[in-house]
Amino acid sequence: MVDQNYIFSIVIPTHENTPDENTKKTNDKILMKLSRQLSQLNRVPVSMYDYLYTVLTSQDFRQKMNMIFSVSVELYRVMVSSLLLIFIPQRCENSNMCTIIQNVTNKDGNYRIGLIINYITMSCFVVLYMCETRREEKLIKLLEVNNRISSDNESVGKRLEMFSEEKRKLLFSIDNQYKNTSYLVMCMFVVNAIYSWFIIYEHSLGNQTLFNFITNILFMLSKLSTIIVIIRTKKNVFLSAYLNTKVQFNDIDPMEMKKIQKQRQINAMTARTSETKIQLLDEGGFEIIDPESQNT
Repeated sequence: MVDQNYIFSIVIPTHENTPDENTKKTNDKILMKLSRQLSQLNRVPVSMYDYLYTVLTSQDFRQKMNMIFSVSVELYRVMVSSLLLIFIPQRCENSNMCTIIQNVTNKDGNYRIGLIINYITMSCFVVLYMCETRREEKLIKLLEVNNRISSDNESVGKRLEMFSEEKRKLLFSIDNQYKNTSYLVMCMFVVNAIYSWFIIYEHSLGNQTLFNFITNILFMLSKLSTIIVIIRTKKNVFLSAYLNTKVQFNDIDPMEMKKIQKQRQINAMTARTSETKIQLLDEGGFEIIDPESQNT
C-alpha cells in the first residue's frame, strides 16, 4: 500500500551516472504505476442512492435546473418581444383585426423591411441566450457561491489565481463575449421597437394595439435591465443571469479545487525528480530511496 502523504518521483542522473535506456524505461513504468496508485487513494466507493442524493442536492445541479427552466420561459418572451409586427393586433381590410398569417404575408415594402428587422432581432436574442447559457454553465462548473468569504473584485481575483492561465483566459473570454453580444442585442432591440411602432401605428386598432405593444416591450425591458446590471461589473465580479436572487460566483468550485490539488500533487512529484531514487532489486521489484531518510 502506498502512503497517501508520500510523493514519489524519479531521478534522472546526469554525466557519468546516466542510466541506460532500459533503466529509464523501467523507471518510467514504476512512476506510472505509483501515479495510478496515488490517484486511487481518494476514490471511495459509494452506493447508487448516495451518488444520486449527492448529485440532486448539489449546488451545481440546482443551478443548472433553474437555468434550464428560466431559458425555457424566456424563449417565449423573446419571440413575442422581437416579432412585434406578427403578434401585435393590427387593422386590416374592413377594419377587422389581422390574423397572424396576414401579418406574415403582408406585401407592403416597409412592412417587409420591418419583418426582416424583427427576425434579425430575434436571431440576436437567440445568440445572446446561447452565450448566456454557456457563460452560466462555465460559472457553475468552475466557481461557487460562497457567502462566508468576501466577494469584492480584488478578493475574487486572488482566488482565480489558483486556476491555470489558460482556464482564466477562457473564463474571461466567455464573459467578454456575453458582454459584447448584450450590447449588440440592446441596440437591435431599440431599433426594432422604434421601426415596428411606426408601422404598427399606421394599422392601429387603438388602445388594444397600444397596450399589447407596451406589454411586449416590457417583457424584454426587465430582462435587459438585468443584463445591464450583470455586464456593468468589474472584471472579477461574475453575477448569475438566472438565479432568482442575484448572487455572485466568488469562490472556486469544490470539484475544480480537487483538480487543482491533484495537479499540484503531480507538479510536486515532478519537482522532486532530483531527490528521490528508485533502485531495482536483484531478486525482483524495486526499492524507493529517499535522501531525507538517508541523511537521518
